[in-house]
Amino acid sequence: MPLPLPGGASHRPAPRRRRAGGAALVLANVVALLAAPLGLAGLAGPRAEAATASCAWTLEISGDQVNALYPDEAARYWVALMPIPPGGRAEIKGAFPYARYASFNTYTQTTEAIDAIHDAQIRPDRGSRNPFTAGARRDVARRDYTVAVVNGPKPGRGVPANTIYTANGGKTSITTNVAYRIYEPDLGRDLTGDVPLPAVDVYSADGEKVFAYPACPDVQLPDLGVTVTLANAGVETTPGQTLGLPSLGAPATPVWSKFVNLPTALVDLVTSNDVLNPLNGPLRGPTSSLLPTGGFGENVDNKYISATTSGDHGSVVLIRGTMPTVVHTRQGQRTMGSGQLRYWSLCTENLLSQYYACVNDDLVPLDAQRRFTIMVSTAAARPANARTECGVAWLPSGPLHQTVLLLRNMLPEPGFRHAIQQVTPGREREQMGRYYPRTRYLATPADAVRAVGCHAPASMG
Repeated sequence: MPLPLPGGASHRPAPRRRRAGGAALVLANVVALLAAPLGLAGLAGPRAEAATASCAWTLEISGDQVNALYPDEAARYWVALMPIPPGGRAEIKGAFPYARYASFNTYTQTTEAIDAIHDAQIRPDRGSRNPFTAGARRDVARRDYTVAVVNGPKPGRGVPANTIYTANGGKTSITTNVAYRIYEPDLGRDLTGDVPLPAVDVYSADGEKVFAYPACPDVQLPDLGVTVTLANAGVETTPGQTLGLPSLGAPATPVWSKFVNLPTALVDLVTSNDVLNPLNGPLRGPTSSLLPTGGFGENVDNKYISATTSGDHGSVVLIRGTMPTVVHTRQGQRTMGSGQLRYWSLCTENLLSQYYACVNDDLVPLDAQRRFTIMVSTAAARPANARTECGVAWLPSGPLHQTVLLLRNMLPEPGFRHAIQQVTPGREREQMGRYYPRTRYLATPADAVRAVGCHAPASMG
């Protein structure tokens, strides 16, 4: 079941589910490796209903399916392993969902993004309209599109509309990982935003159709409640107490760093403590500049900062900052609005790249100046005022002594210079200004109550 939120809200959209299964290359293998310790591998089974979906989408990444590669709780990610002949293409035919955001990304076998296209960039089919462009009607009935995935290098100029590419550094592969994302379907809509998963046809370089993916029974992994159980596990700790579990610790003052690539993330993790922190700069520079960017199946429309926290320094983590303005769609708004960001969220994660829980911009109470207060603790140490009615959002820290905090910024307006996208690594606090999440520890839940009190929020998100 979904993780309860302050005020009784739930992160998840309507409970209708879609298919999940297995994939064969490294992206799926990484997910399977991370899922295996939780006993999730090989548990797919048919739904009670005789629903079908395109056989192309063989893997669903989400909290109740395969929770890996740092997903967002308000999103679903479907992965297709497409065998496209060199110079050929796959045609993806679908309908724009009733949701905050949708996109397609292609990936290397080691999970770095190659190319992408998001909703507002997709030209609709003849007779249809795109509901994601600024000011567009979101309730249009005809909303079809066609996107091509070409197995080849992206041209330097003259890129055809609705086309993404698979070649990384000019190198093609027989098979391509394509991820389809949907963020935050409108209230009352299903997990795919009330549209079917897209159909996929594959064509050779000379334009001959090689095959069309058929419809398959809609299957899923059984929801064992693993994510919720992990999120709510853990005991109340006091500074200096250890749980006898492996932990690399964390600095006494949490530091947020921009994600650059996999090696840099590893450097941040290993040096994220007061003892090894002097090594961070000398190690981070070469890994940031000399190695390929990206990894963890990142979304090119998001940029991320993360911080590592530890129960060694206090049982409650207090996070304060200012929320950018965002595009709101969750209530089924009639037109597509605008904002400094398309989407904002903060998640708690573990080192296996699983999320415990997330709060996005729609779920965070704000004061009149759009300032927020978020507390992170184990469920056992949740402060009494860590609830919506007191103007505080809460996130579980999970059962381990160490927790990763991950903040997303999606599709900033060009003029929003404080977005993570505009930040130089190492200058996060300076360049994000009031939008930087100022973070500190509080020793006990009682300290959190005294430090923050209880004040009614001015608004939500």
